Amino acid sequence: GSANAWAPLAADAGLGLVYVPTGSASPDFYGGERKGDNVYANSLVALHAGTGKVAWYRQLVHHDLWDYDLAAQPTLVELEHDGKTIPAVLQGTKMGLVFSFDRRSGEPVFEIEERPVPQGGVAGEHLSPTQPFPVAPPPVARHERVTGDDAWGMLWFDERSCQEKIAALRSDGIYTPPSLEGTLGLPGFVGGINWGGIAFDPDRQL
Repeated sequence: GSANAWAPLAADAGLGLVYVPTGSASPDFYGGERKGDNVYANSLVALHAGTGKVAWYRQLVHHDLWDYDLAAQPTLVELEHDGKTIPAVLQGTKMGLVFSFDRRSGEPVFEIEERPVPQGGVAGEHLSPTQPFPVAPPPVARHERVTGDDAWGMLWFDERSCQEKIAALRSDGIYTPPSLEGTLGLPGFVGGINWGGIAFDPDRQL
């Protein structure tokens, strides 16, 4: 069933919480046999270190079909926001999004919106109609659809060949579902923000 933890964990000794970034449910690119959002997969899960019980969790990809597991270690920071210093946990994702939560409660520091995403999966699939997006910071990876205008080649016939390959694939922007004709996924399943994670400068709040 997967939904394991690929990435290193993070811990707040003072709060007694361990932060676990979980992987996608299995199999990666077809979810017809695993209906629903697949709760706890693709989630940042905070556990009580003393008991192992769940303190809070936030799912960052619903019913993952793109291998967008949380591969980056959670980053614990003191975040200055709205005149307050918040003990926060930042989670970078393969989608190029950075989610920020109060690490005590799991409440988002910046609002998370459920936005409509492309539909029309293969037969038997159960797509989520929406996916979560933080209102800030902006994505560090491109989310728009890829078209023939994006093609590049050293010579004109290289570019034309690339345009033809792009035209044959489905590309409706981030979260375009896998398809029988082939889907061009952007960002790909290596990110975005992958195992390398993120860094934080507490003095400049960057």
